[in-house]
Amino acid sequence: MSGFPWVTVIIAGSVLLVLAVGFARILRKNSVERTRIASMSPADRAAHDARVAAEQAAREALSEAKIAHRNALREYKQRVSDAEKEHRRESNIVAAELKRAQQQMKAAEATGRKLVQVYRGKDGSAELFEHQIVIKGQTFTLGLDVNATVDSSGNLARTKRATLTRMTAGGMMLGSVGILAGGMLQKKKVHDDRELYLLLEGQSFAALITCNPDQGAVVRRFATNVNNTARNVEAANTAHEEAVREATTNLSHQRSRTNDAIPVIDKKLAAVKADNSHLKETEGKLASLTHPPTHKPELPNSA
Repeated sequence: MSGFPWVTVIIAGSVLLVLAVGFARILRKNSVERTRIASMSPADRAAHDARVAAEQAAREALSEAKIAHRNALREYKQRVSDAEKEHRRESNIVAAELKRAQQQMKAAEATGRKLVQVYRGKDGSAELFEHQIVIKGQTFTLGLDVNATVDSSGNLARTKRATLTRMTAGGMMLGSVGILAGGMLQKKKVHDDRELYLLLEGQSFAALITCNPDQGAVVRRFATNVNNTARNVEAANTAHEEAVREATTNLSHQRSRTNDAIPVIDKKLAAVKADNSHLKETEGKLASLTHPPTHKPELPNSA
């Protein structure tokens, strides 16, 4: 018997007792109310029944108003949610088209301007682009006058003596290479044919870069690229101009279209949000039923 759940039984019994007492009170209250109603005069009974019917009608009207307001609120939120999704979709389309136009512009600006090759020698470097060449930090425009030669100091002293003399005398040799070129031109100097140089020259400049003899293939490929790129620079410039012109027109058109489309898209969403007359109507009806206006009794006129 020690394991019997007396506490549970006592609690359950107490709950049942409380429920029974409450139910008995309700029955007694209903019985008293029925007795009171039965003892009413016909006029009082009619007034009572009318009051009960009015209260029941008011409860039903309030319930219907709550349901109508809840449905109207759900419908309004759904319309706004759908409109916001459509707003995001249309805005994303416009933004994507503008982004594509901007990307086209960026690609157009790079057309005919790409890096072709970089060469780094012992005493300087050169970067070749489709439209220009950067030699030891100085930039020069490519043209048919630009030429690159790779050879030993001995051969350059023999084949390019006139060019080197003119450039050195005119101060057109870049940096310290002018001194190097001057030394190369000394007739009594014994030139080492194992020494390798890259000579880059144009109408307004010349540059001599000392090369590692082991990089002969690399520097000769660079010189070939310089000469070929210089010959094709007009085509590169034309392609650049046409691409930029087309991209500029497209970007301008797209920006104008974006400026026109965004207000329309925003206006559509604002119109949906503002279309809440049905919701306001249900709110007003619910408010009137929840807090009906109180009518003050009229005071009799004093004699």
